[in-house]
Amino acid sequence: MAKAKILGKLKGVIASAKEPSRNGRKYTEAFWDSLFNRDLFKEGIDNKMFLGELYHPDDSEEYSQIHCDDRAAVVLTDVVKKGLEYIGTFEILPTKAGQCLRNLLDIGCIFGISSRGLADQDSAVFDENIASTYDLITWDVVAFPGIKSCRLHEVSPVAESIRYKNRSEEHTSELQSPYVIS
Repeated sequence: MAKAKILGKLKGVIASAKEPSRNGRKYTEAFWDSLFNRDLFKEGIDNKMFLGELYHPDDSEEYSQIHCDDRAAVVLTDVVKKGLEYIGTFEILPTKAGQCLRNLLDIGCIFGISSRGLADQDSAVFDENIASTYDLITWDVVAFPGIKSCRLHEVSPVAESIRYKNRSEEHTSELQSPYVIS
């Protein structure tokens, strides 16, 4: 059985404790470290289950779900911490939404990335107390991310996917190991 080929790879800041969101909310380093160190997060990465869509779903019931169908455009495959920022790598999926994303990238669009999650309470500061009840769902590709620096850059179009693996291994030594959030 032939394995489906990804349509490219994207990389960029997916979370930041450095700058507040556009709505003034501050996410602390302790908040992100707590989420990224969870066993459930590691399981999601290992099994490629952080499937993101093109923009956040509008419907509240849909918002809380990860969709394993043609709505999925990307999958998060790796996160490393660099200072107060968390750098994520995404594969572009060979789905209807992934192909749409691929076409828009080909004409020069530069997308943002935004986490999707649910908190028991709203707060101006998201810290380790909120992290304990926060339900991290996934990351979605968006036009205007909540945190301005959360933009994705293509590191591997389709034709370069094999070369990306080698380049990625070289650059990995510059960053902390995956899952080691300190």
